[in-house]
Amino acid sequence: MVIFVENKHKQKIINDMTNYIIKHGQGYAGWYVGITKDINERLFEYHNVTKNTGTYIYYTAPSSEIAREIEKYFLAHGADGGTGGGNKEDTDIIYIYKITNYTKERD
Repeated sequence: MVIFVENKHKQKIINDMTNYIIKHGQGYAGWYVGITKDINERLFEYHNVTKNTGTYIYYTAPSSEIAREIEKYFLAHGADGGTGGGNKEDTDIIYIYKITNYTKERD
């Protein structure tokens, strides 16, 4: 488990998340990407990722627009997820987690 909550540039976030995926395996298709304004509610409560033992990483992007661009990057490379989450102004946290038999990707 790795947690990063800091403001980084778009390419640095993409590079860090890609390296995390490579390190923890399964390729992009084994991962779910999303954006949120409340990481605890979305990642740990909704998606059921285990906070202490889950395989996930997240960043606070410089803006909601950049978070959405990063999300689209990972979706285009085969990660599960979808666009359109959150509202435009304050949804700036980008996350990705390894899909397991206990995570919940959608309702």
